[in-house]
Amino acid sequence: MQIGTENSTNGADLLKWLDQKSNWLPRYADGKHKYQEVFSVSEVAAILAVTPQTVKKWIICDIITENDWFKLPNGYIRITKKAVDRLRKVKK
Repeated sequence: MQIGTENSTNGADLLKWLDQKSNWLPRYADGKHKYQEVFSVSEVAAILAVTPQTVKKWIICDIITENDWFKLPNGYIRITKKAVDRLRKVKK
């Protein structure tokens, strides 16, 4: 039985599992094996009251440093909570 077929409940269970952020692949902080909380580009934009394009420009201009973000295998960008907190302080 293939995952994701109509007769399979495993596909639906897998999608529910993937939708939970706590089940994403871990990102280690500074090699100390502590999990970092990460946000999507649109979540960061909502937190900081800017557009997603602005957040992407910050990544390109290195305002959000390369240690503070990463790309998932599907191309989506994730930004660390540390970077969001730093930007929140600067924006005030």
